[in-house]
Amino acid sequence: MNKEDDSSAANSSRFELICAAVMAIFASVGVLSSTYSGITGAGWLNGSQVASQAYFWYQAKSIKETIIAGQRDFLLSLKDTFTTKKQNASIDSYVKKINKDINRLTQEKYEILMGSKNIDKSKWVQDIDGKYGQVIGAKEWDEVAAQYGTSSDSFTYATVYLQLALVIGALTIMITYLIPRYFFFAIMIGFGCYGTYLCWQGYALYSTLNL
Repeated sequence: MNKEDDSSAANSSRFELICAAVMAIFASVGVLSSTYSGITGAGWLNGSQVASQAYFWYQAKSIKETIIAGQRDFLLSLKDTFTTKKQNASIDSYVKKINKDINRLTQEKYEILMGSKNIDKSKWVQDIDGKYGQVIGAKEWDEVAAQYGTSSDSFTYATVYLQLALVIGALTIMITYLIPRYFFFAIMIGFGCYGTYLCWQGYALYSTLNL
């Protein structure tokens, strides 16, 4: 009986060591997942804020375009009150200039919306600190924010599953009956592996972000 008890105790100790080692691995992955969850969450918040700023910039250009278009329409309405060719020619000249300004504003709005890299170089009209082709569009920031959000969600869910795996692992060590022990150990492995997969999925998406 003593030999059997010693063998049983040795097997139990070995199982507990294996369980503890697996828990240590899942705990390490959980720390990484929690860290990247914070990083990607901050990225989502920043991306959303910058996208909002880009849309405000777009709206400011739209308001300016509307005001200038109103000036043009007002000048055109004045043509009916003038009879001399010189006066009408002066109005036509100014209206032509306004139309150029409106066309430029339209191009600037499109570049702000879509981003410089998504339009032809010949259509770059909006500069950033004197440099052209540097505009990151509002829609680009929307996409980046969405990717950060998805990545952050993956890390968050991964952290939850990994924490559950650790809790179940602790129960596994405390349980003395063989069958329940293996049952809870299997559940721990399942939760931990799924959490690890979600962590990898989140990192794979995070690694594709280049903004």
